[in-house]
Amino acid sequence: CMIAAAIKRAIEEGASPAAIRAMDDMEFFAFLASAGGYAAEMAERIRSRRIFKRAVYVGLECLDPSLLRINEKILTSEIAHEAGADDDYILLDNPALPDAQEGSFPALVDGEVRPLREVSPLVSILERAHKATWRFGVYCREEDRENVAQAARRALNLKKNKLIYKYIDTF
Repeated sequence: CMIAAAIKRAIEEGASPAAIRAMDDMEFFAFLASAGGYAAEMAERIRSRRIFKRAVYVGLECLDPSLLRINEKILTSEIAHEAGADDDYILLDNPALPDAQEGSFPALVDGEVRPLREVSPLVSILERAHKATWRFGVYCREEDRENVAQAARRALNLKKNKLIYKYIDTF
């Protein structure tokens, strides 16, 4: 998330996406450091291992499906405002929803065409496993973690699940 945020900011400030893609790791971090501002700060935080901390980390079963389509900038701003933190220092990790297209492939079974997930237990198991391991994350600076966690839980309308939060709160 932190590298993606640094790249996004560098591009917003005029960096060429093609030039960034062509860089190796050393060139990339040197570029970020020379860019100054937010991009340089993110690179320095990564280099010095002062990475953002996990404030919230939840699976699909904990989220209202409508929240998965919300504008991330709006959600970030809402969390930041409520937590009293700067928007730039709250990062959302909202990966693409599990969509195993392979499960939709047509399979001919006894003269009938059916989706592969219906005829192959392995495909069905893999699809369920992918959904079970999907996670939505909110990350922030260590000093903002508690306030951001509380604000994110409210913004996402999360119920405190002892198992999930007991595990998460140990990080």
